[in-house]
Amino acid sequence: MESDEVFQWHVSGGLEQGFYNALSIGCRSFAFFVRNQRSWTSPPMSEEVAERFRETAKKLKFPMDQIVVHGSYLLNCGSSDMEILGRARTSMIDECKRCEQLGIIYYNVHPGSTAGKCTREECLKTVAETLDYVMERTQYITILIETMAGQGNTVGGKFEEIQQIIEMVKNKKRVGVCLDTCHIFAAGYDIRSEEVYHETITKFDNTIGLQYLRAFHINDSLGKFYCHSS
Repeated sequence: MESDEVFQWHVSGGLEQGFYNALSIGCRSFAFFVRNQRSWTSPPMSEEVAERFRETAKKLKFPMDQIVVHGSYLLNCGSSDMEILGRARTSMIDECKRCEQLGIIYYNVHPGSTAGKCTREECLKTVAETLDYVMERTQYITILIETMAGQGNTVGGKFEEIQQIIEMVKNKKRVGVCLDTCHIFAAGYDIRSEEVYHETITKFDNTIGLQYLRAFHINDSLGKFYCHSS
């Protein structure tokens, strides 16, 4: 059945191989890590690799706005520890520049955590400053803030917190949101029926604005509703 909806799959196997992996399972879109997601450093990306990726996208007619790069799991964009924050910002800039080298538009990132060392308000402000810092050092990449499960000291589990971050970001044209269904379910936003799903999306629109919703992570959940576990 034909549909205008685009479903995305997280793929592995090398950069340009992602296109073929996605097509093999019937996907017209995919997400991937642009480098080792559990390491602070990675070798530079060669222009040869980037060109192969761009040419493959062109050959297979994959629009770049249907591809999302996921940021490293090590990043804490809102850390009050300057060494940790510095590493996060340096890594984000590197990953975003790799995205731009490949021609990718969207970069998705977890907002961060207080780590019990600052207030949530301070953390949110630092996240916004980090996004500004990265945008000022890159050309066009749009950074997507992922909705979180509200676990522990992590920020972004409430729509209001994401709205606060966006409100503080200077260049709002280059910021968006990736809505993770597992995370919002764990954070207390019900999606178990069509009716409550529409109620949740209405809350999102009223709080953040649907104009910022650029991507979904459509995941099921091992945990119960409002469990704060991702």
